[in-house]
Amino acid sequence: MARALLMQSPALENLGQPQQAAQKAEEAQRIFAEAGNQDMAALALNKVAVAALNQSDYPVAKEKFEGALKMWREVGDEDKVAAALGDIGQILKREGELREATPYYQQSLDIFRQVEDKNNYARMYGNLGNLLNFSGDLERATTVYEQAIVATREIGDKDLEEADLINLADVVSSQGDLVKARSLLSQAEPLLQETGDKIDLVDSRLNWGDILSAQNDFPGARAKLQEALDTASQIGVKDVAAWAGCELGKLDIEEGQAAKAEAPCQEAIAKFQSENDTQHEDMARAVLAQALLEQGKTAEAQKELASTHALAAKNQNLSSRLMLATIAGRVCAASGDTAGAEKTLQAARAEATRAGYVTHEFEIRLALGEIEVKSGRAVVGRVRLSSLEKDTRDRGFLLIAAKASDLQNPR
Repeated sequence: MARALLMQSPALENLGQPQQAAQKAEEAQRIFAEAGNQDMAALALNKVAVAALNQSDYPVAKEKFEGALKMWREVGDEDKVAAALGDIGQILKREGELREATPYYQQSLDIFRQVEDKNNYARMYGNLGNLLNFSGDLERATTVYEQAIVATREIGDKDLEEADLINLADVVSSQGDLVKARSLLSQAEPLLQETGDKIDLVDSRLNWGDILSAQNDFPGARAKLQEALDTASQIGVKDVAAWAGCELGKLDIEEGQAAKAEAPCQEAIAKFQSENDTQHEDMARAVLAQALLEQGKTAEAQKELASTHALAAKNQNLSSRLMLATIAGRVCAASGDTAGAEKTLQAARAEATRAGYVTHEFEIRLALGEIEVKSGRAVVGRVRLSSLEKDTRDRGFLLIAAKASDLQNPR
């Protein structure tokens, strides 16, 4: 009876009936527990947790995974203990609790390594790298991704290998090495053709879009980002499609069509709100605020940023925070508060420098130089911008180099 109920649960989940699936799994869990079958009771409870996770009910999912974890520890099933630890870490990550998620991922990785479960520890290496990347620990993320690539090649898992190459490209790009980032993405390309993994293809195209935009190649960037948007929409990954729309909006802003960026950003904000994704909601609001600022709508940009204050306080995604701080500084300057703008930007620059976040540091230096030039300190501003132009040109960040040049020599 209990096993039959347990088999019905995933079938109902596939039919789009998550509540009924959870009910069947809960009933199976109760029967197994009464019979003293801890292992199967834990498996049933795990299915309840998965159903809750698929409905974005994170508190319930976390509670059920923790219950399953306790049972598996009691029966001594180390593989399932490691899996449950990873699942709890995944929930904390989705909730934006990156620091809290890290030890769960690390414990999961350590157990998989101890029991020599090579497939799962290769996968967990990549998951831990993602977490470190989001939290801004770029140096450690680089090391973990490199270890992940070695592990995935040992087991011949090309899906995992391509994902790790793409994610490592994102990190080294953030550290300012566009040449290495392009090389890593190029290494992933034949694997993508072989595996046909659409999610990894979208991630690759988003990375290519960022790199080509930074290199001032807008047509190339737009082609990659449009491919990302089209593919994400085709496979029904709506949150990723929403962010791809924001990335295209950033290109619209750079090409002088800021008004065009508003609609996709607003759609993305609504999507991220519906999924409690505060990290991406912050970033979408930052892009929207930038679009409004470029149109001279300073008050509207301020209002948009005001909506992020409560979110930013608990946002542990460093890239998101730095992006938000940069546009906040620019909006502050446009509203006449030069001192406040510079204080915000200098604090953000110090954080970016500590983390080795070269891309964000370049953007912040550009904003500071622009403020200095426009606030009557042209000599100081030009010195800053001249130094920035050289640094960015040397590293291939030709878009910022061009902007820095234009600000030194206004037409």
